[in-house]
Amino acid sequence: MNPLPDVTIGELMTETEHRTLVGARHAQYSYLRFRDLKARVEAQRGHPIRLGTIINCSSRFKEALRGPGIPTHPAEVRPSSIKRLECLWRDEYTDLCLRSYPKDGEAILDLIGHRTVIGQDQIDRMLTGMERFLMAWADEPDLANTTVTEVVERFGLPVSHYGEGWVHIDHNWVNTSELERLIRTVEGVEAASVRVAERPPREHALVARLVGEPGRQAEVRARILAALREETDLICPHEFEWRDRLLEPGASLPTDIAPGTATASAVHRDSDRRTAGTGDRALTTALLAAMDDAEVDLDLSYAQQGGTAVMAPAVVKHLASLGFAGPTPDDLLGPWPLRAVAELCAPHRESLGR
Repeated sequence: MNPLPDVTIGELMTETEHRTLVGARHAQYSYLRFRDLKARVEAQRGHPIRLGTIINCSSRFKEALRGPGIPTHPAEVRPSSIKRLECLWRDEYTDLCLRSYPKDGEAILDLIGHRTVIGQDQIDRMLTGMERFLMAWADEPDLANTTVTEVVERFGLPVSHYGEGWVHIDHNWVNTSELERLIRTVEGVEAASVRVAERPPREHALVARLVGEPGRQAEVRARILAALREETDLICPHEFEWRDRLLEPGASLPTDIAPGTATASAVHRDSDRRTAGTGDRALTTALLAAMDDAEVDLDLSYAQQGGTAVMAPAVVKHLASLGFAGPTPDDLLGPWPLRAVAELCAPHRESLGR
């Protein structure tokens, strides 16, 4: 979906350049400091902050174009090709990373997409469409005055579609139907409805209206946060309202989910906490070692307990020394409860053979 249907390509490029320069001017902290700030903000807002797109246009193009023997219009255009490669991301919070650079007399377009937001077929269409667009732009400078919508249609660029039940709030598209379903799996919640409410001045809030046993807000929030690691289309509601009944149409409890039904990502009840699994114990031990024996609460996030980006690799390394693999530093730095990270802990092969 294009949120700016009437914006031209030229206007979009000018705004992108402006935001890039402003961001660079204010980026005066280190990468690790940035990760710490990001983790704390995520814990407060109740969802991961994802960077929509990173654009990296190499300055080597200028050097290549200054070289000898560069024709204004090549005698022939060599056919393009696409290489598909797996990429292990260092930063799990970036949706798309678009790079362009010259190599062996050719212009390379490189698009790295996070598997949760874009598929291989969409990447192919994006690269092919961008190639056609850039070649056309070289011959049609006035293409900068064309709207984004017209360019998308003309060059067949991929488009995301959001159906009924989706809302745009807090810079995210949110699947409210899935959010309602998840909330209803919490014991004590009989019905749930998630809506956007206006809040002055000109602000909006995602509000969860619930029927059931009051006082379950912490458990509902923990359930949602635990699911965020896999479900990028969810965010935690900004507000919770408990009611005697729901008046909105379609908000009644579906027949396929009974109140209090548990799922694999369910929040552990008190009995579960008393008999914590091996993953819980291993993660707790690793955290205590890295955080100087500070008290660890698996129902809070890593950042909420003073965990930092610089310590995260040490926690993962200590887990490995205990015979466990699975969690990454990015898993630790997310807004979800540590119990969700503990579920990722699995004995690695070396320890199984002992």
